[in-house]
Amino acid sequence: MFVDASVNIDVIAPAVPIPVENPDMIDYELLVANSLKTQPQFQSFSSQINSALLGRKIAKSQGLPSLGAQASAGTNYSSLNQRILSFSTVEQPVKVKFNNEFVDFAIINDVPITGNNPYFSQLNQNFGYGIGVGLQIPIYNKNAARSAIQNAKLNTESIRIQDTQARQKLRSDIMKSLTDARAARRTLDASIRSQEALEGAYNDAQKRFEIGTANSFELISAKNNLDNAERSIIINKYDYTFKMKVLDYYAGKQITFN
Repeated sequence: MFVDASVNIDVIAPAVPIPVENPDMIDYELLVANSLKTQPQFQSFSSQINSALLGRKIAKSQGLPSLGAQASAGTNYSSLNQRILSFSTVEQPVKVKFNNEFVDFAIINDVPITGNNPYFSQLNQNFGYGIGVGLQIPIYNKNAARSAIQNAKLNTESIRIQDTQARQKLRSDIMKSLTDARAARRTLDASIRSQEALEGAYNDAQKRFEIGTANSFELISAKNNLDNAERSIIINKYDYTFKMKVLDYYAGKQITFN
């Protein structure tokens, strides 16, 4: 911990109560079901499987005919473009041969007067569009579609195998944790009964020592046995508490020591 040796450290034992829940009453299948719902890795496997199945559908679509459509629109502008501003009426003389004689006539025409065509007017006047439809049928694409489908299937099966293995390992881990918790509970109960018996033996030795029927060695031996039993209770209590918290983890409960 890289703490200087001169620093005074007070060690305070945390007040951890013994779990009241009996591990013998915990249902194994229910614990597995709750763990599958709360463990993030199984939610991840579910998403990966759905993604892989979607990848298989996408791979299969590569071998299907495809219908495509396209559309285009455009316009243009030219600085040389002219537009009609107005009309001017003019007379144009024309000679017409009539009865072998040329007769002068005048034809009245409307002559347009032009000018520069503005930019935005040209955009509207020159607007054009096009629409096209195409059908593509894949006949031979170097087996790319078939290879993509096989790879997608292998990826899906690989994820499913990983999910199955993870579920089997989870069931094995939960069974071991549940068995360990039940064994720890029995060990704690046995150590409590042993402590109660050794406490009675110590009290009996103390009384016999007071009346002179037991020597100091017997009294000290009884006290040591009692101390060892109390120490075993502390060790077994924390071991049992830890194993019960492991079950709380698999059950998706919040880990607390209240």
